[in-house]
Amino acid sequence: MLNSEKISLQVQQWLEEVVIGLGLCPFAGQPVAKGLHHIAVLDVQSIDSALAALRIECEKLVTADPKELETSLLILPYLFDDFLDFNDFMSEANNLLADNGWPGQLQLAGFHPRYQFFGTDPEAASNLTNCSPYPIIHILREDSVTWAVNSHPDIDAIPERNIAVMEALSADQIAHLFPFR
Repeated sequence: MLNSEKISLQVQQWLEEVVIGLGLCPFAGQPVAKGLHHIAVLDVQSIDSALAALRIECEKLVTADPKELETSLLILPYLFDDFLDFNDFMSEANNLLADNGWPGQLQLAGFHPRYQFFGTDPEAASNLTNCSPYPIIHILREDSVTWAVNSHPDIDAIPERNIAVMEALSADQIAHLFPFR
C-alpha cells in the first residue's frame, strides 16, 4: 500500500515543477500559491467507489466558497494502470456531472502517467502535457474556466505552446520531471 502523504507530495511537486513551472496552465499558479486547491488521495479499489468519492468531492466544491476552495485533484493510485480504462472512466465521471446537474458548474480534466492523445504515438512529446504521477481527476469550477478563457489573450495558442515546451525538453529534463513514466 502506498503512503497517502507521499502521493500528495509527489502530486504537489508535479503541480509546481511541471504544470506551473513549465507554464502548461497559466491559471494554475494563483490557486496553488493561495492554497485554494485540494488534493485528495482516494483509497478506492473499484469504479463505483471512485465515482462515489468524486460525487462527494464535487458536492464539496459546489458548496464551498471559491475564496476558500477553488479546485480539487482526486488521485486514484490504486485504479487505472491502463490509460484506456481511465479514459473510459472519465466518460462515466462526466456522466456523473450530468446526472447531478453540475454541467455549467463543474468541469473535469484527466491526467495519467501514460496519457495518450488520440492518434498520437505513445511516446509523443505532446502526451507529456497531460502526464501525471498517478491517474488524476481535476475538478474545476466552470466560472473559473470561463474567466480564464475570457482573460487570456490567446487561449487557442496554449496547446501548441505546451507541445513546443515538451518537444524542447532534453532527455535528462524529461527523466527528471517525469520519473514515473
